[in-house]
Amino acid sequence: MLPLKTRHLIPLFVFLLGLCACEPKERAVWSPDGRSAAVMIEHELHFTDEKGDLTGPPTGADTDRTLVEKVAWSGDGSSLVVHRIRLAPRWEELSPLLPTAEAERVEAVAARIPELLRSAVVFHGDRDRIDPILDRLAGGENELLHNALHLALAKNRSAVADALTDAPKAWRSIAGKTEEEETAGFYLHELALVRRGEDGEWKVAETFGHSLRGIVSMAISPGFPVLAVSRVDRAGGEKGHDLEWIHLDGSARGTIATRVSPAFSWMPDGRGLVMLAPVGTGQGPLLRVLRRDLLDAEGRPLAEEGEEGTGGVRTRELALAIQPFAPRLAVLPGGEVLFASQPGSLPMKGGETVRQPRLYLVPGEGGEIREVPTGEGALPMDLGYFVLSPDGRRLAVVESGSDAVAVIDLASGASELVSGPHPGWKCRSLPSWKSSDELSFAALDPATGTARWLLWKEGEEELISLSDDWPAGSTAGWLEYKKESEPPAITP
Repeated sequence: MLPLKTRHLIPLFVFLLGLCACEPKERAVWSPDGRSAAVMIEHELHFTDEKGDLTGPPTGADTDRTLVEKVAWSGDGSSLVVHRIRLAPRWEELSPLLPTAEAERVEAVAARIPELLRSAVVFHGDRDRIDPILDRLAGGENELLHNALHLALAKNRSAVADALTDAPKAWRSIAGKTEEEETAGFYLHELALVRRGEDGEWKVAETFGHSLRGIVSMAISPGFPVLAVSRVDRAGGEKGHDLEWIHLDGSARGTIATRVSPAFSWMPDGRGLVMLAPVGTGQGPLLRVLRRDLLDAEGRPLAEEGEEGTGGVRTRELALAIQPFAPRLAVLPGGEVLFASQPGSLPMKGGETVRQPRLYLVPGEGGEIREVPTGEGALPMDLGYFVLSPDGRRLAVVESGSDAVAVIDLASGASELVSGPHPGWKCRSLPSWKSSDELSFAALDPATGTARWLLWKEGEEELISLSDDWPAGSTAGWLEYKKESEPPAITP
């Protein structure tokens, strides 16, 4: 569990880290070989064996100074990349890890924090916390401003206090009880490579990719030691994302695309990706499904995009989709791209009933789009949270408005409700496939009112509990109870 000396910092970072409690996220993810699962418990990484028994964190995890956010497995299951937040009580501990330009920007902004706060209070008044005031200034750079704020506190506390004279509640939210607590708010994002040794033990091999910019999603190429990451766009704030690639040894990196959604997936050969990008400069639900070539046959980055046939990078549009929910797509082993879309044509008559969203497949090279033949009520209106099976035959579907879990056969469209809904409960964790015929997911234990991690196997009626021997509270947050919950959208 997270050590006590780090626990007291968590309230400071709930806003900063973008820990959204409203959407399902990956909390337990099986390795491709099904031998282990990476499990996030209180922002600490643990591993399990094939039966779900916890085997502990990796050695060298530095758990007293880091908060784990997400993981990405390598194709063979021998390693994974961990996105974590590194905390420090002093700026001098983190600044050498950052690119020089990022560190210098924090220090430059820190010198201007008092005047920035004074202006923000004039425009927006006092708040119970400092976060809403900074959020008005931050755009897509919350991390920079929060680090700059704490650096300003460390260097000139009285100037910050004076700037917040007319915002006493906001000042009390950051003043703290001791000088150490006031300045214990420095953090950055980092990537750590974790490997499994010959003895089966997991160990942090190295860290790389330090930045003030957070990571929304990430995935390792199935063919090469290259990681793709989605980061919030500085200019567009929460509305746009930059897609980047980073070599796993940290030796090279580059930009794949800008102002796209955080949804992307590698092609089976690991040389290119598909992504969702808004049409034009807008940020509405109309999205383009794009295919982008990135690496050559040896895994080297392709030249900058040029005319087709010159050997440069190529971007192709495969489809248009309407997604009034969290963007998401996946790639089947054969190269077809799976995405969701609201069916229909525009313009449409006002007041006309909106049809349920559907699942569609388009060839990775482009071509005819075909609809997955699901029945009415088999899919939720919120179709932004699905996980493809390793063989590409099935899809596990959850939503943010209930705790129901369904499995969809992509060939027939047949739906099986593997875990029924419980009134008032909502899913906050994505399922994970252990194999093509085994699916793990969070489900309510009505007797205790807590979440259990269960395993569904094709053809077997009984579900297997994988988390019965875990410490109390390990699955806290995997489900959420709200009395005002809407009726579930997934039906048998």
